[in-house]
Amino acid sequence: MKKLEFLEALKNGLEGLPEEDIWSSTQYYSEMIEDRMEEGFTEEEAVKQIGDVKEIVADILAETPLSKLVKNKLKQKKSLGAFEIILIILGSPIWISLLIALFSVIISVYAVFWAVVISVFAAFLAVSASVLALIFAAVIFAVLGNLAAAGVSVGGALICVGVSILIYYAAFLTAKAIVFLTKKSFLLIKSCFIKRRQYNEE
Repeated sequence: MKKLEFLEALKNGLEGLPEEDIWSSTQYYSEMIEDRMEEGFTEEEAVKQIGDVKEIVADILAETPLSKLVKNKLKQKKSLGAFEIILIILGSPIWISLLIALFSVIISVYAVFWAVVISVFAAFLAVSASVLALIFAAVIFAVLGNLAAAGVSVGGALICVGVSILIYYAAFLTAKAIVFLTKKSFLLIKSCFIKRRQYNEE
């Protein structure tokens, strides 16, 4: 892919963002390509090193505040006619209620996911505390000469260590998945404000 093709694809992918944002992004990547060409790379090699256009667009979109996208979208909207305004007003009891319900469901599901993660982390802390208690008990039993009980306590502590490691990784991976899904969800919402054009990549 040539430099101009790359920049055109980038510009088309970002259509829907404010013009100044599109201009600054295309200028930034144009300078990056030129810098690599000055280092001795061919135009195609320089463009290839920059990365995939779709991934770059997704990264820029992820960093752009949703409020800016909404504001820019509203700017682009033409003024509504009288009939459209009447329809919006008459339909407001329905669509406002639906929006509130949808928002409530999304927040509830999100809260449940995080409640599960917090509960699993709490279980991890409880099991970890059990490890310390069992080790302390093993020391007491050993001092008292009850080696069998001390051995059982040490065995229980080792089991709890293994369980706590599994619980920790389960909680960590779940939290990571929720954060990933949250980012993807925001990206999907933001993409609704971007007009996508088809472009070819070599």
